[in-house]
Amino acid sequence: MSSTRFGIEWIYGEFLISRFANGESVEQWQAPYPVNDLRSLSHAMHDASAHIDLTRGGDVAIAYEDDLHTHEFLQVPRMSRRDLERHLSVRVEGSKAFDGRAAWCYHPAVPGENMEGVLLHLMPKDIVDAVTRVCGEYYLVPKRLVPLTEIISEHIKKLEAQSEDVLLIIAIFQRRMQLVVAHGDGEVLFVRELQYSSQDENIDRLVVDINRTIGYAKQRIGVRPDRAWLMGEHAPRVIGAFQGELDCPVAVDETATRTDFWTAEVAGLPQRLSSNFIPSLARRAMGRKSLMRAAVLTGWTLVAAAMLVGVVIQTVIGSPIDRNLIEQRIEDVTVDIQRVEGELHAIDLEQVRLNQLTADAFNLPALFLSHLGDMVPDGVVLHSVNIVRGEQSWRLEIEGVASQSLDRAPVVFEEFQNTLAAAPWRARITESWRTTWMQQLRSGSAAQEGDVGFRIRGTVR
Repeated sequence: MSSTRFGIEWIYGEFLISRFANGESVEQWQAPYPVNDLRSLSHAMHDASAHIDLTRGGDVAIAYEDDLHTHEFLQVPRMSRRDLERHLSVRVEGSKAFDGRAAWCYHPAVPGENMEGVLLHLMPKDIVDAVTRVCGEYYLVPKRLVPLTEIISEHIKKLEAQSEDVLLIIAIFQRRMQLVVAHGDGEVLFVRELQYSSQDENIDRLVVDINRTIGYAKQRIGVRPDRAWLMGEHAPRVIGAFQGELDCPVAVDETATRTDFWTAEVAGLPQRLSSNFIPSLARRAMGRKSLMRAAVLTGWTLVAAAMLVGVVIQTVIGSPIDRNLIEQRIEDVTVDIQRVEGELHAIDLEQVRLNQLTADAFNLPALFLSHLGDMVPDGVVLHSVNIVRGEQSWRLEIEGVASQSLDRAPVVFEEFQNTLAAAPWRARITESWRTTWMQQLRSGSAAQEGDVGFRIRGTVR
């Protein structure tokens, strides 16, 4: 178990929050109603605050799954991480099944025999932003927002199977089912979601669909799953209907039947996780905000203590003690108060700066800067980036240099400018790199060695 203080399960409309201390769940609350959208999520967090001690805040890890959350296996060639993420950012626009901007993460995977690729997770960006804001209202800092498949992948390693074994994991929830086929070392092979529950009237249909999944696994990877494992608090209720009916041995994972199983698993995931919908920049910014809050509380505590000391001093002034000593103490307390007030002012300024750097849907400059490193071509160094709010759009100005000759630099500059003009930014270029390039050409810079400068101006809505 990590040091994460809270875990949240928000999976197929089920909502449960747990508070952990020393690795054990000490409090938990489950919503007695479906939590299917952001409005009901806010309602659930408000109700949870009446049952769970959220007053001190802390880190929170969230297990998320929904019908809008999709998983797609993509076959990709070997490439660097930077090139892979550029490639996936293009594929995302064509793969999403919803309107609006997409949040995405990925995990290396094996889509089939003799194939290499990734498991691409997609969900609406608005949900990620809203979850961050709702948690922030209760001083919770989201460190992980991860798909159910990621939790299952990590948990499989605890089943003590051989790495070459093929396992079928059947995660059972009130309204949905998720089937995951993976190797014993946690490497996911494919995912299938069944959009119905495990109620008695669906059992025969469920057996048929699971056997179809087993057959598909044999066709796709060449072997049949060695064993099927049932997970979830409803697993003991349906195991009897599966035994003898599935095309492979089946058993209940007893450790996965606790009510707080998913919250405990997501809270215990490693900090460095590739499939995490919370970007690293946002995690760092939120962590610093949490530290700032603690510093503010500490500062006000010191102010209160100083004021109390002042009252005590005023009380004892009338006593027959050394007046000079009392006056010196008053001066010391005054200096302390001034110092604390200065620290609080510095904290306020730092908070403003952090708000400017927090990447969410309402702070386009921070969002843009968080993705800028992936857009800049190799060999280009940026000297300044300015994003200023206009009446109907954001004004963008980028200046920098390229370490290519004047005749070769246009290829790099054009690549960068096309990236800015493409989705998702769709910048309207008002001053192309060609303007500064032509100025340097006319001035005779083509005959000189050294970096080639450029400037791009435009607007972003």
